[in-house]
Amino acid sequence: MKGHPEEPPWKDASSWSEANQTLSFLIDRYGNHLHETVRFAGKVKRKMVSLFPLLDDLCRATCTYCPDPCCFSAYAWYDFKDLLFARLNGLAIPPAQLMTDRKMICRYLGVRGCTLERISRPWICTWYLCPTQTGVLRGDVASGKKTLFSETATEIRCDRKEMETAFINETRAAQR
Repeated sequence: MKGHPEEPPWKDASSWSEANQTLSFLIDRYGNHLHETVRFAGKVKRKMVSLFPLLDDLCRATCTYCPDPCCFSAYAWYDFKDLLFARLNGLAIPPAQLMTDRKMICRYLGVRGCTLERISRPWICTWYLCPTQTGVLRGDVASGKKTLFSETATEIRCDRKEMETAFINETRAAQR
């Protein structure tokens, strides 16, 4: 994926803790100045939650029977926007990054799927649809679900970028 680092950031316990503590500190310190940042974080949350019924249906229809679950081979981890989104929305932050290197599977994969709440998962875990799920959506053209998913995911990507940009700009302005 373009722009995706080769290795997960904050892969050891101390850097994960430091990243989360630093972000919490900045949000606590400059929270009164983060109006646009908070607005974008709320928009992202509302849009993500609107996709959950569709994603739950897709998972019920495909994941149970999948011979090669994504979590066994995916390279997914929290990025800065994921942590910022979670912190601004008061979501649970897991005790460690999803993986420490590309050789391991996600540490939050349980016997019945992901052990993290859907809203607390990294964005990549929400927007990625496997070929089977994409086929299911493509086959249900009349419902408009494929278009809804695609358009909403694009809006979320843009809003996440705007959230990050607003955070940088608003914290910078607050420091002056």
